[in-house]
Amino acid sequence: MFRERFPQVEPELREGTTPQMLRQVERGDLDLALVRYPVIEATSAMLRPVGSDVLVAALPGTSPLARKRTLRMRDLSAQPFVAYSAAAAMNLRSQVVAACQDAGFTPRIVQEAVQVQTVLSLVGSGVGVALVPSLSRMQAPAGVEFRKLSDGGKRLETALAVATHPRNEPAAAPRFREVLANVGRGPRRFRRWPRADRPDALRHQPCTA
Repeated sequence: MFRERFPQVEPELREGTTPQMLRQVERGDLDLALVRYPVIEATSAMLRPVGSDVLVAALPGTSPLARKRTLRMRDLSAQPFVAYSAAAAMNLRSQVVAACQDAGFTPRIVQEAVQVQTVLSLVGSGVGVALVPSLSRMQAPAGVEFRKLSDGGKRLETALAVATHPRNEPAAAPRFREVLANVGRGPRRFRRWPRADRPDALRHQPCTA
């Protein structure tokens, strides 16, 4: 969609984790990056949320919890958890742990993964449960059930944000944010969505846009 609206901009796409992308934006290696929000680590990059989402429970299809239409956070307290890597995806990892602790328990983490697809594959294999962005259901393997959590509140709110740096924000950045915001307001009929822990980054070539 961005290429169609602004053909004069020649983007160069890269992929990495949120911390990696933020460091590259800070150094000026990237003009802007699409990262998971909120971000817990200190950064000099400017973050502007462009799309909202919420964490939901991902369950093995064979789990008794999958028989319920909705769940409370405490329903997950006795379950083994598949969690995001503390080293590579610490923002989502910290948000999940904080949400669980706010509900009165610390998750029993039995397996870590970096990519949300891997998290969901492990859930589908029966390794444990997980909290994942709701839009990840678009790329879920067979055997995974998703349930809303009725009592997570703001702890479960998440988003995508465009990261730029004040000293080198490209002229195309506002237009990129505009396109993403318009997509976020439209019908959610996507086959795929950016990986929760491996956001896309954009390095655009010099242009007059």
